[in-house]
Amino acid sequence: MPKESKEFLKINGINLLIEDTFPQNNSSSLQTPLFNYASFFKVIDSYKINDMIIQNFGWISDNHQYLVQQEILKLLISKTSKINCLLLSESINYPHNIASYPNSFASLSQLNELHCFSSTDPTVLRGLSQLCTKVKRLIIKYVENDFENNGINWFIKHQINLKQVKTWGSYRADYVGKRKNFGKVLAAKSSVITELDLGRYFVSIPPIFLKNFPIWSIN
Repeated sequence: MPKESKEFLKINGINLLIEDTFPQNNSSSLQTPLFNYASFFKVIDSYKINDMIIQNFGWISDNHQYLVQQEILKLLISKTSKINCLLLSESINYPHNIASYPNSFASLSQLNELHCFSSTDPTVLRGLSQLCTKVKRLIIKYVENDFENNGINWFIKHQINLKQVKTWGSYRADYVGKRKNFGKVLAAKSSVITELDLGRYFVSIPPIFLKNFPIWSIN
Protein backbone atom coordinates (compact mmCIF):
# COMPACT_ATOMS: atom_id res chain seq x y z
CA MET A 1 0.00 0.00 0.00
CA PRO A 2 1.38 3.47 -0.88
CA LYS A 3 2.95 5.55 1.86
CA GLU A 4 0.27 8.21 1.40
CA SER A 5 -2.48 5.69 2.13
CA LYS A 6 -0.70 4.42 5.22
CA GLU A 7 -0.28 7.93 6.51
CA PHE A 8 -3.94 8.71 5.78
CA LEU A 9 -5.05 5.64 7.74
CA LYS A 10 -2.71 6.47 10.61
CA ILE A 11 -4.05 10.03 10.82
CA ASN A 12 -7.54 8.54 11.08
CA GLY A 13 -6.54 6.30 13.96
CA ILE A 14 -5.89 3.13 11.97
CA ASN A 15 -2.48 1.56 12.55
CA LEU A 16 -3.33 -1.84 11.10
CA LEU A 17 -1.27 -1.37 7.96
CA ILE A 18 1.70 0.51 9.37
CA GLU A 19 4.94 -1.46 9.39
CA ASP A 20 6.00 -0.52 12.91
CA THR A 21 2.90 -2.17 14.40
CA PHE A 22 4.13 -5.62 13.29
CA PRO A 23 6.70 -7.73 15.15
CA GLN A 24 10.23 -7.50 13.83
CA ASN A 25 10.29 -11.19 12.89
CA ASN A 26 7.44 -10.57 10.45
CA SER A 27 9.09 -7.60 8.78
CA SER A 28 10.17 -9.71 5.80
CA SER A 29 6.51 -10.11 4.83
CA LEU A 30 6.25 -6.33 4.44
CA GLN A 31 9.05 -5.90 1.93
CA THR A 32 8.34 -4.06 -1.31
CA PRO A 33 6.80 -6.46 -3.89
CA LEU A 34 9.07 -7.60 -6.71
CA PHE A 35 6.49 -6.49 -9.30
CA ASN A 36 3.36 -4.37 -9.51
CA TYR A 37 0.89 -7.15 -8.72
CA ALA A 38 -2.07 -4.72 -8.58
CA SER A 39 -1.67 -3.97 -12.30
CA PHE A 40 -2.72 -7.55 -13.14
CA PHE A 41 -6.13 -7.29 -11.52
CA LYS A 42 -9.03 -7.58 -13.97
CA VAL A 43 -11.81 -8.11 -11.43
CA ILE A 44 -12.56 -5.99 -8.37
CA ASP A 45 -14.83 -7.73 -5.87
CA SER A 46 -15.78 -5.47 -2.97
CA TYR A 47 -17.05 -8.43 -0.96
CA LYS A 48 -13.71 -10.21 -1.16
CA ILE A 49 -11.99 -7.01 -0.09
CA ASN A 50 -14.32 -6.86 2.92
CA ASP A 51 -13.57 -10.50 3.77
CA MET A 52 -9.83 -9.91 3.47
CA ILE A 53 -10.02 -7.00 5.91
CA ILE A 54 -12.02 -9.03 8.44
CA GLN A 55 -9.82 -12.12 8.16
CA ASN A 56 -6.58 -10.19 8.54
CA PHE A 57 -7.53 -7.49 11.03
CA GLY A 58 -10.53 -8.83 12.90
CA TRP A 59 -13.29 -6.52 14.04
CA ILE A 60 -12.92 -2.79 13.40
CA SER A 61 -15.54 -0.05 13.36
CA ASP A 62 -17.65 0.46 10.24
CA ASN A 63 -15.99 3.81 9.59
CA HIS A 64 -12.49 2.37 9.87
CA GLN A 65 -13.43 -0.57 7.66
CA TYR A 66 -14.76 1.90 5.09
CA LEU A 67 -11.50 3.85 5.09
CA VAL A 68 -9.39 0.71 4.65
CA GLN A 69 -11.67 -0.43 1.81
CA GLN A 70 -11.33 2.98 0.21
CA GLU A 71 -7.53 2.90 0.20
CA ILE A 72 -7.45 -0.66 -1.20
CA LEU A 73 -9.88 0.31 -3.97
CA LYS A 74 -7.80 3.39 -4.76
CA LEU A 75 -4.69 1.21 -4.97
CA LEU A 76 -6.28 -1.27 -7.39
CA ILE A 77 -7.89 1.38 -9.59
CA SER A 78 -4.78 3.54 -9.74
CA LYS A 79 -2.52 0.64 -10.77
CA THR A 80 -4.53 -1.10 -13.47
CA SER A 81 -5.41 0.06 -16.95
CA LYS A 82 -8.39 -2.19 -17.61
CA ILE A 83 -10.90 -3.65 -15.16
CA ASN A 84 -13.24 -6.15 -16.83
CA CYS A 85 -15.64 -6.83 -13.96
CA LEU A 86 -16.68 -4.76 -10.94
CA LEU A 87 -18.70 -6.19 -8.04
CA LEU A 88 -20.05 -3.58 -5.65
CA SER A 89 -20.94 -4.56 -2.11
CA GLU A 90 -24.09 -3.44 -0.33
CA SER A 91 -22.58 -0.28 1.17
CA ILE A 92 -25.66 1.70 2.08
CA ASN A 93 -24.21 3.98 4.75
CA TYR A 94 -20.65 4.11 3.40
CA PRO A 95 -20.73 4.27 -0.41
CA HIS A 96 -17.47 4.39 -2.35
CA ASN A 97 -17.62 6.97 -5.12
CA ILE A 98 -14.95 5.15 -7.12
CA ALA A 99 -15.57 7.24 -10.24
CA SER A 100 -13.74 10.07 -8.45
CA TYR A 101 -10.63 8.01 -7.64
CA PRO A 102 -7.33 8.68 -9.47
CA ASN A 103 -7.01 6.81 -12.79
CA SER A 104 -10.68 5.78 -12.66
CA PHE A 105 -11.33 6.63 -16.31
CA ALA A 106 -8.42 4.57 -17.63
CA SER A 107 -9.22 1.71 -15.28
CA LEU A 108 -13.00 1.54 -15.68
CA SER A 109 -13.83 2.95 -19.11
CA GLN A 110 -13.62 -0.53 -20.70
CA LEU A 111 -15.67 -2.27 -18.00
CA ASN A 112 -17.62 -5.25 -19.39
CA GLU A 113 -19.61 -6.42 -16.37
CA LEU A 114 -21.12 -4.70 -13.33
CA HIS A 115 -22.74 -6.29 -10.26
CA CYS A 116 -24.67 -3.98 -7.94
CA PHE A 117 -27.56 -3.84 -5.48
CA SER A 118 -30.90 -2.11 -5.65
CA SER A 119 -29.64 -0.20 -2.60
CA THR A 120 -26.39 0.94 -4.23
CA ASP A 121 -26.05 4.69 -3.77
CA PRO A 122 -27.46 6.43 -6.90
CA THR A 123 -24.57 8.92 -6.92
CA VAL A 124 -22.09 6.04 -7.24
CA LEU A 125 -23.96 4.64 -10.24
CA ARG A 126 -24.35 8.06 -11.84
CA GLY A 127 -20.62 8.60 -11.49
CA LEU A 128 -19.86 5.22 -13.06
CA SER A 129 -22.22 5.97 -15.95
CA GLN A 130 -19.93 8.83 -16.96
CA LEU A 131 -16.96 6.45 -17.19
CA CYS A 132 -18.47 3.11 -18.16
CA THR A 133 -20.67 3.23 -21.26
CA LYS A 134 -19.73 -0.11 -22.81
CA VAL A 135 -20.92 -2.53 -20.14
CA LYS A 136 -22.29 -5.72 -21.72
CA ARG A 137 -23.61 -7.50 -18.62
CA LEU A 138 -25.47 -5.99 -15.66
CA ILE A 139 -26.40 -8.05 -12.58
CA ILE A 140 -28.67 -6.44 -9.97
CA LYS A 141 -29.55 -7.95 -6.59
CA TYR A 142 -32.73 -6.57 -5.09
CA VAL A 143 -32.97 -6.34 -1.32
CA GLU A 144 -35.98 -6.04 0.93
CA ASN A 145 -38.04 -2.82 0.74
CA ASP A 146 -36.11 -1.36 -2.19
CA PHE A 147 -38.19 -0.06 -5.06
CA GLU A 148 -36.98 2.29 -7.79
CA ASN A 149 -33.30 3.21 -7.92
CA ASN A 150 -32.83 6.11 -10.31
CA GLY A 151 -29.08 5.51 -10.29
CA ILE A 152 -29.58 2.08 -11.89
CA ASN A 153 -31.97 3.55 -14.44
CA TRP A 154 -29.49 6.31 -15.23
CA PHE A 155 -26.64 3.82 -15.62
CA ILE A 156 -28.64 1.65 -18.04
CA LYS A 157 -29.70 4.71 -20.02
CA HIS A 158 -26.06 5.59 -20.73
CA GLN A 159 -24.98 2.14 -21.94
CA ILE A 160 -24.42 1.70 -25.67
CA ASN A 161 -23.67 -2.04 -25.78
CA LEU A 162 -25.74 -3.63 -23.00
CA LYS A 163 -26.47 -7.25 -23.98
CA GLN A 164 -27.46 -9.04 -20.77
CA VAL A 165 -29.50 -7.89 -17.77
CA LYS A 166 -30.20 -10.14 -14.80
CA THR A 167 -32.07 -9.33 -11.59
CA TRP A 168 -32.47 -11.51 -8.52
CA GLY A 169 -33.21 -11.26 -4.83
CA SER A 170 -36.29 -10.34 -2.83
CA TYR A 171 -39.71 -11.50 -3.95
CA ARG A 172 -42.77 -9.57 -2.80
CA ALA A 173 -46.16 -9.26 -4.43
CA ASP A 174 -46.50 -5.62 -3.38
CA TYR A 175 -43.57 -4.72 -5.64
CA VAL A 176 -45.95 -4.91 -8.61
CA GLY A 177 -46.08 -1.59 -10.41
CA LYS A 178 -43.38 0.00 -8.26
CA ARG A 179 -40.59 -0.06 -10.85
CA LYS A 180 -42.14 1.29 -14.01
CA ASN A 181 -39.18 3.51 -14.86
CA PHE A 182 -36.85 0.51 -14.73
CA GLY A 183 -39.06 -1.24 -17.27
CA LYS A 184 -39.04 1.84 -19.48
CA VAL A 185 -35.25 2.16 -19.56
CA LEU A 186 -34.99 -1.54 -20.41
CA ALA A 187 -37.51 -1.05 -23.21
CA ALA A 188 -35.45 1.84 -24.55
CA LYS A 189 -32.55 -0.61 -24.93
CA SER A 190 -34.59 -3.24 -26.77
CA SER A 191 -32.43 -2.90 -29.88
CA VAL A 192 -29.27 -4.00 -28.05
CA ILE A 193 -30.35 -6.24 -25.13
CA THR A 194 -30.33 -9.88 -26.21
CA GLU A 195 -30.78 -11.65 -22.87
CA LEU A 196 -33.16 -10.57 -20.11
CA ASP A 197 -33.50 -12.55 -16.88
CA LEU A 198 -35.85 -10.94 -14.35
CA GLY A 199 -36.23 -14.04 -12.20
CA ARG A 200 -39.26 -13.61 -9.92
CA TYR A 201 -38.86 -9.85 -9.93
CA PHE A 202 -41.87 -7.69 -10.83
CA VAL A 203 -41.13 -5.16 -13.56
CA SER A 204 -43.61 -3.26 -15.71
CA ILE A 205 -42.32 -3.59 -19.29
CA PRO A 206 -44.09 -2.34 -22.41
CA PRO A 207 -45.25 -5.43 -24.39
CA ILE A 208 -43.61 -4.14 -27.59
CA PHE A 209 -40.23 -4.69 -25.90
CA LEU A 210 -40.87 -8.42 -25.45
CA LYS A 211 -41.40 -9.08 -29.14
CA ASN A 212 -37.65 -8.72 -29.66
CA PHE A 213 -36.93 -11.81 -27.56
CA PRO A 214 -37.39 -15.50 -28.31
CA ILE A 215 -39.37 -17.23 -25.55
CA TRP A 216 -36.34 -19.04 -24.13
CA SER A 217 -34.40 -15.84 -23.45
CA ILE A 218 -36.94 -14.36 -21.01
CA ASN A 219 -36.57 -16.24 -17.72
